[in-house]
Amino acid sequence: MTIASITVVGNVGRLPKEFTAPSGKKGYNFSVAVNINKEDAQWFEIFVYGFENLKPYIVPGRLIYVSGVPHPRTRSDGTPYISISATEITLLGRKPEPEVEDSP
Repeated sequence: MTIASITVVGNVGRLPKEFTAPSGKKGYNFSVAVNINKEDAQWFEIFVYGFENLKPYIVPGRLIYVSGVPHPRTRSDGTPYISISATEITLLGRKPEPEVEDSP
């Protein structure tokens, strides 16, 4: 038996979306971008069961550590990507402040 594991440290790309798995188990998912260089980023789709206490803190721009089981996938346009079933999540850095527009 082979067990694969992946660890990524990157920035949250979007707010968590709730879902119900075919098994009936509830969870949420969000995306994480890992910068490869100034122009390119590798995106990962993170699937989470549990960790409900962290959900309010998973916001776009937040630096996050995610470890879990990788699942190779293919988008409808044929582009390959990796989803991760998270087994460990650590929030890094501070929660980004909301942007405030200056009023005239």
